[in-house]
Amino acid sequence: MGADIHCYVEYKYSNSHEAWTSFGKHINPGRNYLLFERMAGVRGAPDKAIVDPRGIPDDLGYYAHEDWKIDSNPQHMCHTPSWLTLKEFARVLAEYEVTFDETAPVEYRALCAAMQCLTTAPAKVRLVFWFDS
Repeated sequence: MGADIHCYVEYKYSNSHEAWTSFGKHINPGRNYLLFERMAGVRGAPDKAIVDPRGIPDDLGYYAHEDWKIDSNPQHMCHTPSWLTLKEFARVLAEYEVTFDETAPVEYRALCAAMQCLTTAPAKVRLVFWFDS
């Protein structure tokens, strides 16, 4: 049995007191254990994660919150929730490309591009994720 990732790109307009909003709701960019290791130490060496897993943000957006309420049930075997900023996620992809001498998968590059586009709104942006096994 493998591990899958559950991702949510969330954004919030700068200087806004409104809640985080999901871009595209649940996103599954596919399995990539080498990226999972860099994102959160999952399916690899925990010390390879660019930041230690942070858990679920207290101010999680609506769609991610609703899915997390279901997925956090022990029967779903979800684990290692965390989130990354655009800068951190871009670093994950860059380290992947340097370490493995190949371009990061297009699905993950598209996530990063969407995050970059949202920052021009101007908005704060983050990638919230967790894994299942």
